[in-house]
Amino acid sequence: MGFHPSLADADFWVKDCNTHYEYIATYVDDLLVFSREPMSLVSEIKKDYILKGIGAPEYYLGGNVEMLDETWGGLTTALSARTYIENVVEKFETMFNPTANRQFALRQFKTPMAEDYHPELNDSPLLDNREASQFRALIGSANWIITLGQFDICYAVQAMSHFNMAP
Repeated sequence: MGFHPSLADADFWVKDCNTHYEYIATYVDDLLVFSREPMSLVSEIKKDYILKGIGAPEYYLGGNVEMLDETWGGLTTALSARTYIENVVEKFETMFNPTANRQFALRQFKTPMAEDYHPELNDSPLLDNREASQFRALIGSANWIITLGQFDICYAVQAMSHFNMAP
């Protein structure tokens, strides 16, 4: 079809159409097509692959594909972590004590991590195996939320990630 894998990522395919570029992003069983005529490319791909959920993208790799009401610097589409965050919060609320979490969630914070908190100075006992696994699951989910664009939690998550092996 004239596409070549990009140098940055072999799963991101690029086609130079002289006046513009067209792209196909793939990951396992997810596919996004960026083109002036995306359905013609999808029709060509359907000749070799069974595709489902064809149409305007709504969700990709755990992130919502959002159509912006107004253009922002010429952009009309954005990715958000809304659904992933909702699913993760529900999962962890059931894992932990939901009553205590609701009380904690009602507190107001200026930043994702208190400015005067120094986790390296924390002398609380190490977590047991089950709790350590839960800690790593929290960190993993938070890292994916950062990947989906929620950069405001990056410092707090990375600071806590230092303790993955002995939380």
